[in-house]
Amino acid sequence: MLFIMRKIAFIFIFTFILRGLSYSQEGDAVKGELISKRCAVCHDFSAQKRNKVGPPLFGIYAQAVGKTQGYQYSAAIVSKGGSFIWDDKNLDGYLKSPKDFMPSGKMAFLLTDATERKDIIAYLKTVK
Repeated sequence: MLFIMRKIAFIFIFTFILRGLSYSQEGDAVKGELISKRCAVCHDFSAQKRNKVGPPLFGIYAQAVGKTQGYQYSAAIVSKGGSFIWDDKNLDGYLKSPKDFMPSGKMAFLLTDATERKDIIAYLKTVK
């Protein structure tokens, strides 16, 4: 009986771990699009790439930081000058805490929820 209970517990824990890993890999772009409505106050997601308070985010995924034409970036972004790209890791760090990721940057908005960050990153991958 103890063997069967251990086996059931193992299967339950293993399944839970696998589900957690699959959720942690990729976000939901549909949910990310809904979250982007909060960002749209300052950022344009359209192909017109209009500058607002913040730079346009159309096509930003996998692009070098601070390279949008016509936008006046903060000194913090300019100093990075294309030294890294907006990938999952950098976007996650920036969205989690912009001031920690890039001190003296302009952005004040942050996403503390890891799932929301994954969702908005998944959406940014589709906006191109």
